[in-house]
Amino acid sequence: MEQDFPLEDHVPGRILAIDYGTRRIGLALSDPMRIIASPHKIISSRSPEDLFNETCRIIRELDVSKIVIGLPLGLEGEESPMAREVTAWGRRLGSKTGVEVCFLDESLSTVEAGRISTSLGSKQSSVDDIAASLILREYLEQLK
Repeated sequence: MEQDFPLEDHVPGRILAIDYGTRRIGLALSDPMRIIASPHKIISSRSPEDLFNETCRIIRELDVSKIVIGLPLGLEGEESPMAREVTAWGRRLGSKTGVEVCFLDESLSTVEAGRISTSLGSKQSSVDDIAASLILREYLEQLK
């Protein structure tokens, strides 16, 4: 599956990256100049609809101009059932918020985030926002 984003991006403003999960979502945010990718927060809920609505609220609150969602592709780059779920969720999010959504292969971002979290002595719960920041960092690098 190809990456779903333009190589040139001239729309100004913050980018929000999302590491999607069915119970927890990690968020990372860029600065307005789109240079720095920082972990922002983790939202969790027992209800998928509550996660969706809280994500929409945060997008409006932060005045996000673009959303990048990590896509969990298989090791060979194939689309998994979870990748299809993430794609559907992301498209719904874009439709609801009016913000452009793109997808980026998140291969191994959670594994790398776990290593970073452990080396920093952080709690396991902080892995999701670190994973989102890694997704955002990769997206920003590919824009350069």
